[in-house]
Amino acid sequence: MKRIATAILGGTCIVGSLWLGLFWFWSVMVLVALAAQYELFQMLRLRSQPVDLVFSMVAGFCIMLHVVWPYWYAALGVTVLLFVLFLEKGGSERRPMERAANLMLSLAWPVAGLSFLPAVYRLLVHGSQSAFFVMLLLLALVWASDIGAYYTGRTLGRHKLAPRISPGKTWEGAVGGFVAALLLAWGAVASGMVDLSLTHALAFGVIAATIGPVGDLLESVFKRSVNVKDSGTLLPGHGGFLDRFDAFILVAPAYWIYWNVMNILP
Repeated sequence: MKRIATAILGGTCIVGSLWLGLFWFWSVMVLVALAAQYELFQMLRLRSQPVDLVFSMVAGFCIMLHVVWPYWYAALGVTVLLFVLFLEKGGSERRPMERAANLMLSLAWPVAGLSFLPAVYRLLVHGSQSAFFVMLLLLALVWASDIGAYYTGRTLGRHKLAPRISPGKTWEGAVGGFVAALLLAWGAVASGMVDLSLTHALAFGVIAATIGPVGDLLESVFKRSVNVKDSGTLLPGHGGFLDRFDAFILVAPAYWIYWNVMNILP
């Protein structure tokens, strides 16, 4: 029941923010990205890694600002400068190289990756597409791939995909997730729900079903390195924010790159 209640509440927040507009969706994704960053730091601490929570989360917020504020790099530059001065005052005993490396890791993964979700939405809002329904499809493709892979893997799974990283994942599940994403993409176009060509919709389905599992496996590598099952406990019944959004960290930039390379918008 906790898992279902969390899924309903979380889904309502995401879909509701999409409906309200770019700023609201961006605000929700800021909270998601910073929560995921916090969970990453908790895992790093389990490996006795030095982390600077305040500097890193402020820098993470500055990264997210690139969607809504053209001068975001100024705030990020000041934050990084203060961080460097902080390390200099502490001297070598503060393990500056490890602190800087952990800061950069947390900014690249997960914050920068997740920032591309509202960035894609901004492209839609500024173009001629029906932003809400197209963005909803892009999110649903990842969810459909995940659900399809889970149930197909449980019922038909025999051949392990990456047993040393994630023993539960199978090749049969991967195929099931791939088919589920393509079926959803086809159905969305056939029903007229989205103003996309079938080619583009299927391409987004392929991105979700191929890159999404890579993001999931990457998080599994991190969790296995610190011997934890979930990235956190912030989402009852689901673990942490990293557990729920790990696929989007890589899928969102891929969506954005595809959209710009293919020049879908006029």
